[in-house]
Amino acid sequence: MVVYQLDVASLGHVARAASKPTIRIRVARTIVLLGCVSCLTDISSEMVASVLPIYLLLTLQFSPLQFGIVDGLYQSVSAIARLASGLVADRWSRHKPVAVAGYAMSALCKLGMLVLPGNPATFGAMVAIDRTGKGVRTAPRDAMISLSARPSELATGFGVHRAFDTAGVVVGPLLAFLVLRSITDGFSVIFALSLAFALLGLAVLGLLVSDPPREAAGATPSLRTMLSACVDARLRVVLTTGALLNATVMGDAFLYVMLQRQSQTVIENLPLFYVITSIGFLALAVPVGRLADRYGRVRVYLAGHAAVAVVYAVVLTTPLHMAGITACLLLYGAYYAATDGVLAAIVGGVVPRDVLGSSLGAVGTATSLARLCGSIALGALWTWKGPQAALGAALAATMLVVGVLGKNLLHLDTHSAGA
Repeated sequence: MVVYQLDVASLGHVARAASKPTIRIRVARTIVLLGCVSCLTDISSEMVASVLPIYLLLTLQFSPLQFGIVDGLYQSVSAIARLASGLVADRWSRHKPVAVAGYAMSALCKLGMLVLPGNPATFGAMVAIDRTGKGVRTAPRDAMISLSARPSELATGFGVHRAFDTAGVVVGPLLAFLVLRSITDGFSVIFALSLAFALLGLAVLGLLVSDPPREAAGATPSLRTMLSACVDARLRVVLTTGALLNATVMGDAFLYVMLQRQSQTVIENLPLFYVITSIGFLALAVPVGRLADRYGRVRVYLAGHAAVAVVYAVVLTTPLHMAGITACLLLYGAYYAATDGVLAAIVGGVVPRDVLGSSLGAVGTATSLARLCGSIALGALWTWKGPQAALGAALAATMLVVGVLGKNLLHLDTHSAGA
């Protein structure tokens, strides 16, 4: 297995102390290249995602309930595709072709946004194709990461990948912000740049990334074997708790709109909130991954949800200006660093490696559908009782799930945490 040494300090993840040697991490070549692919693709996707609230709320005058439905669909339309693609990748024992198909779908939708008529129906269809492509690629891509990392360094491997990934999440909204500030009604320019980055990421994946070899030759897992792995007792508790926690977490766009109203900044500045959150994620993805491998992935995962509960509590109880909002957004980035790749690493630590795609797809499907239900419910509560009631409900539900169900996950740390 080809490995690279990453200078973590030079990436901005760990501050370099003058009297201490540079921290280096050995990372498989496949993980680094997949990180580059995700970086380019997320520049493409997040350019569009970061202007979505502006387009829907300002241009189309959606109500909070309508926006909650669209936001939930944007997050969750890929749910069934995740499970299906994971099953197909495991069945073929080849993950790269399935991932390529997913990335190609997302690139195709960017072309559609650029050349097709700009009406809500067309835009909604293109967003659905983009999110379906994300669903198709996610499980096989994460399986490739798991197969390329050492078992004791799964969270670190995912942390490195998510750091590259999040660099794209920083750059995409920043580019969108600059375009909107410079060009009146610059959506066509955003779509054209988005297409270019999507095609570049697809080229890197197709030309440079290789499928990780299977550890040993053996029988191809049957559909029954893969589905049985998806309902294994240890995976079931991960799936259930992860889904419930995703249902309780307020969608990014909802939180950002609340913060934008508190700060009374112009709505065109909304993409910057994505950038600040992503900077927090980028800075912490690798060190939090290493922390999870050393001290327990479940502990770090639950701590991430405690962090988002703190954000909700502060927003509910404290008048915020830009400095306070920035601190909340950075802590929100820490929540993502402690949950996104870490959940995938927890799954990778408890299931057989020949059914990784199926298992990751099952968890992805459950959490995505739960996010859809949560977004709709919180959107309805916002419409009925106002934003403070919706955020208060999200806070209470998050604390309840962590407190009641979180302890059921802790026994998995004896299996997943590296020595």
